[in-house]
Amino acid sequence: MSLRRHWGRATPEIAATGADIARLVAPVAGGAAVTGSASLQGGLANTNLLVTLAGHDRPVVLRFHQRDPTAGPREAAIAARVGRLAPRILHTGRDDRLGAYSVLEWVDGRRLETLVPAEQAALAGAIGRTLAGIHAQRFPTPGFFGPDLGIASPLPPGGAALTGYLRHCLVDGAGGARLGQRLAAEAVAFAEAHAHLLDQWDGPTVLVHADFNGSNILVADGGISGVLDWEFAFAGMPFIDFGNILRPPFGDLAGVETAIADGYRQAGGILPANWRQLSLLVDLLAWADFADRPLVTDALLADAATMIRLIMRRIDGSAEIA
Repeated sequence: MSLRRHWGRATPEIAATGADIARLVAPVAGGAAVTGSASLQGGLANTNLLVTLAGHDRPVVLRFHQRDPTAGPREAAIAARVGRLAPRILHTGRDDRLGAYSVLEWVDGRRLETLVPAEQAALAGAIGRTLAGIHAQRFPTPGFFGPDLGIASPLPPGGAALTGYLRHCLVDGAGGARLGQRLAAEAVAFAEAHAHLLDQWDGPTVLVHADFNGSNILVADGGISGVLDWEFAFAGMPFIDFGNILRPPFGDLAGVETAIADGYRQAGGILPANWRQLSLLVDLLAWADFADRPLVTDALLADAATMIRLIMRRIDGSAEIA
């Protein structure tokens, strides 16, 4: 079970009526009637509904973009680019009352986090190969995407991105007060002391999923059947996705770290010798971001504080990065 499962939703699910659902999926339904709908588990901010249609062999997913209303076209462009790694987005739109939404194809599979640890560990190599497929998409410079995957908001290279964003979240933003000023100051100082290590990376700028974890990885027939929820994706260093997937408890399972790296390299991915330490370092970004979000829960803040301390201890304990 991932850490996030006890955080609780930051926003209530959207209550769409049957008439709402039928209206929004009509562009892909081909005139078929909606025969049922049910809430899908997994997300903590957006609302996802499984919708069945008369005469259709497969359901569709109706997704309300509550966290980022601009995400639909961007996710559609990513799905078109990565192919089978992401569900196809069949339609995007905006409803006057319910807001931005997308209709996606249904992908068979169970979420990785629902499997028992032995089953999860057995998939580590496949996870590494899947991540290599994502990172095979390259971009000329780091930054956040516009709807057509052009770089709309460039990011500074290397360690400057790490230290700048930590200061944004923990000094200028609300994260520092929420976590405690002492821990926030320690995290910023730690990042500034180690940021030069990221400047040594001369590998490609890649497509980063940025939420690559057991909630969003689907498993079927002994392999990875798809990766969900691309709303945070951007162009950057590959280490962010490694930092995410290797968080406890999954990342602490015996053999998982090595198997993921081996699978990644076998599929053409490039990793430096100190890749694990770099993935821990950049994962500070995610926990600072969690603490600075407009809506947070006490459980999320407690985990953010715990993980920031754990990351710093593990990096300090590494001979390669000391």
